[in-house]
Amino acid sequence: MEFISQIYYPSKKDSPIIREEKIFWLGGGIAVLGILISILSDKFGGIYWIEILGTVMGIIGLILFLYGSFACMSKNEPLNGELTEQIKISPTKIYIGQNEYPIFDITNLKIYANDFKGKMYPHYNYIGPWCSNGVKSNISFEFNGNLIKEHFFVADKSKMTELNKIQSEIKNTVANTVSYEKH
Repeated sequence: MEFISQIYYPSKKDSPIIREEKIFWLGGGIAVLGILISILSDKFGGIYWIEILGTVMGIIGLILFLYGSFACMSKNEPLNGELTEQIKISPTKIYIGQNEYPIFDITNLKIYANDFKGKMYPHYNYIGPWCSNGVKSNISFEFNGNLIKEHFFVADKSKMTELNKIQSEIKNTVANTVSYEKH
């Protein structure tokens, strides 16, 4: 059994805004502008077609606002970085890129893995994607006095289950050096 994925290197830039989030903000702006036009048309002479235009803009803006809000709930966070080299984790070895690390030569192995692409995180007061991009998992260990620490991508829940089985097997094999964190 072997877990295979890719190493993730985060970008230093801010995470990009998704299209649905832009629609949310655009709709909110149009709704406010439309309401202001309707209110001001009454104040300055009550020109009927301007009041209708403001009302229509307000309704369209509100529809876009609500669409953007609800559409964000089913979207994944944008990948703010890049997936590069391959990582393979098996009960006997860990491969990161071209480097091979035998489990018995590793100390202080820590694997944090409780994230996969599409995992929903309810952000009740947040306008933006509610689903994970799957890159919050990481592994760290010491090998020959060097600290190795990498983030990696988990594609779906079945890969997470596969990784959990391998972690259990590693823990049973070398229990005194392995720490498995599940949050």
